Amino acid sequence: MDRRVFSHVFGILSFLIVLSVSMSLVGAYDCFGESFSCSSSEIPICEQHNGYIEYGCEPDPAQCANNPKYSLDCNLWCDEGFVIDYSRLVCCPATVPFVDDNAQYCLSSPTSLSNNFYTRNSNCDSGGTKCVGNDFYDCNEEIKFLWKFENNGPISGKCGVECTGDQEKCDGRNFLRCNNFEWDNLGVSIGKCGSECLSGSKCVGSSLFECESNVWTDKGNVPSECGFCNSISDCSESVGPDGQGGKFKCEDSLCVWNESLWSSFSRWFMRTFIGGVDWF
Repeated sequence: MDRRVFSHVFGILSFLIVLSVSMSLVGAYDCFGESFSCSSSEIPICEQHNGYIEYGCEPDPAQCANNPKYSLDCNLWCDEGFVIDYSRLVCCPATVPFVDDNAQYCLSSPTSLSNNFYTRNSNCDSGGTKCVGNDFYDCNEEIKFLWKFENNGPISGKCGVECTGDQEKCDGRNFLRCNNFEWDNLGVSIGKCGSECLSGSKCVGSSLFECESNVWTDKGNVPSECGFCNSISDCSESVGPDGQGGKFKCEDSLCVWNESLWSSFSRWFMRTFIGGVDWF
């Protein structure tokens, strides 16, 4: 074969091999018979220069920012399992990734001068908290050495939040309900906080109950109240039930209505002969 033709064919094949290798992002590669492999954060390099072959792996610029072993410009990097300090370009093991202030030792906690992947990507320190509106954030270790604020939402006692949801509570007789993270005092509400009444009185049998401090208080038997009497003067002189004629009398400490004979006869007559209507 003509030497020029052979050289041309070899050049085309070399270009295709280089293109094939360059397009791959991870795995094993072959560069003119030389085998090598690259990690997912590296790109393969395969070049021929005046009779010699140059191949290997270089950091992928798109991946450098997410890999602790690379410098920010991807020009320097540490061995696998190490972390680079961006300012002092010192490598530390991933188990103690922070350089001390004199760049002599590797530490498990950052100093004020630490500048690596973890300090760049952490947005808080251990134990840190903050408020965003009514949401409470605390600092948690997302992965080892990487600290991030986590939103816990509204929490009672934090960030101006007095209460949450449909919480209710009592302040004495006052009933309070949570409204927009604050306690809304609704005052005295019957059935809430032990409140039974607002005011007034009522009868239970012949006993009088009065509303005191929003609770029904039994006043016992009070003359002229709830039908209780000590004498006829404690009983009402008004017209009796259903317009009946007659009068009350005090019997066994109770006001008892006595309908007159004329009233009883009149009502019987009306029901019987006039169509069942009581006219008195």
